[in-house]
Amino acid sequence: RFIDTIGPMARSVGDLALLHGAIAGRPAAAVPPPGQLRLGVAQVPFWQDLEDRVQQACSRALGRLGEAGATLVTLDVQNLAERAIALQRRLGAARRQHDLHAFLEEHQTGVALETVLGAIASADVRDVYALASPGAPEDGRWAAEFEALLAEYSDLLGRHGVQALVYPSSPVTAPLVRERGDRFDDEIELNGRKVNTSATTSRHARFAAGLGVPALSLPCGDPSGLPVGLELSGLPGRDAQLLALGQSIESALRAPH
Repeated sequence: RFIDTIGPMARSVGDLALLHGAIAGRPAAAVPPPGQLRLGVAQVPFWQDLEDRVQQACSRALGRLGEAGATLVTLDVQNLAERAIALQRRLGAARRQHDLHAFLEEHQTGVALETVLGAIASADVRDVYALASPGAPEDGRWAAEFEALLAEYSDLLGRHGVQALVYPSSPVTAPLVRERGDRFDDEIELNGRKVNTSATTSRHARFAAGLGVPALSLPCGDPSGLPVGLELSGLPGRDAQLLALGQSIESALRAPH
C-alpha cells in the first residue's frame, strides 16, 4: 500500500486521459504542442546497457520528438535511480505478504494468506512472495527515505525545467516464455553476458514505483514486431499533466515523416 500503482492499458493516451478523468473526477489537462515539450533524457543509467533493438527504436523516437520541436535535456540520474530502485525492492520484500494478508482480512474474504500463496500458478511470482518477509513493515523508517528521494527528484526536474523524464520502458524486448514456466532465478543474455530475467525486464519500471510518481509507457515500434516502449515519469500528483504530455508525444511519433 505504500507504493500502490494502478496501471490501465488502452489503445491511445487519449483513452487513458478519459479514464483518468472519470476516476479522478477532474477534466483532462490541455495537450501542449510538441514544440512546448521539455523532456529530461535520463541518459545515465537508463539509456545504457540496452538491447540493440530497444536502443535503436527508442533513439529513433527521440529523434522524431526533436524533429517535432521538443527540447531534450540530457541528465545523469544514476545515484537517484540506484537509491529509488533499491527502496522499491526493499519495500516490496517488506510489504508483499503483509499487505496481501491485510487485504484479505479487511474485505473479510475468509481466505487464508497461505491458500492464496499456494495457488499462485506462476513460479517466478510464487518465488517472489516466498522470499518476502511475513512480518509487519516499519513504515516510519521507509517514509523518511521515500520523502527525501521524492524531494530530490522533484528538485531535479525543477532545476532543469523539464516536465518529465524519458527513457526506454525496458532495456530488453520480451524474452521467450520457458516451457517449464518462468522462475525467479532465470537468466537471459544481454550484450554478451548472462543477467537475471526478472531484475532486467523490470529494472526501469522500478524507478517511478520507488518514487511513487506517475509513469506512462508509449509504444515506439520495432521493425521485428516485438513491442518496445518509451517511458515517461512525471511529477508527483501531476498525473493529468503527464497524460497530456503523452498525448503530445504520441501525436509526434505517429505523424507521417
